[in-house]
Amino acid sequence: MKSKNKKQGVKKPKKAVNKLKAIKKPKATKKKPKEVTKKKMEPVLPTDLTQNQLNILVSYVAGEFGIEVTKHIVEGKENVSEFLIAEKMELSINEVRQILYRLQEQNLIHSTRKKDKKKGWYIYYWTFNFVEVKSLIKKLKENRVNMLKKRLELEDSNEFYTCKRKCIRMKYPDALEINFLCPECNVVMSLIDNKKQISVIQKELSILEQQMENQEMAEA
Repeated sequence: MKSKNKKQGVKKPKKAVNKLKAIKKPKATKKKPKEVTKKKMEPVLPTDLTQNQLNILVSYVAGEFGIEVTKHIVEGKENVSEFLIAEKMELSINEVRQILYRLQEQNLIHSTRKKDKKKGWYIYYWTFNFVEVKSLIKKLKENRVNMLKKRLELEDSNEFYTCKRKCIRMKYPDALEINFLCPECNVVMSLIDNKKQISVIQKELSILEQQMENQEMAEA
């Protein structure tokens, strides 16, 4: 008989598997960087001047296009090329210059000129004059106050007549000369109640005078 003492084959124990290693880690996905959109530079205005006030002033002096021209000059801070303004606004250089000259007449902008070495002509570079803004606003308000005072005196001291169609508005002596018949439609004219118009003038006059008084106190 064969000896039973032969070593029986012993199965080797399986190596412990590290479960943590066995778990496949997800591949790190590279996040696309967020696209940074450049914000448009807003015009930097003095603290005591609002954008609305500036727009009203500029549109009065140079029209609606004047607002955009001024915006480009203020954004550029100083020495902004008139050709750059024309390019951004898609206007001819002559159209832009007409607007610039209107602003210059009121001393709202000033310029320096440099000769283009390649082309041989002069290019004007413009800067906005914020110091003059306050002076011009004050001047325009004074003119408006004087005009309103004259208008108020005229409304207070006269009687006005008109027809139902309101073709024309006439003072009493002028209406009397034509027997109170409208020269446009030949209809009888009647007395106008101008209390509402007087009230509107007085209200605007009061607001402007108060604004001017506050400005004087602030500057004192």
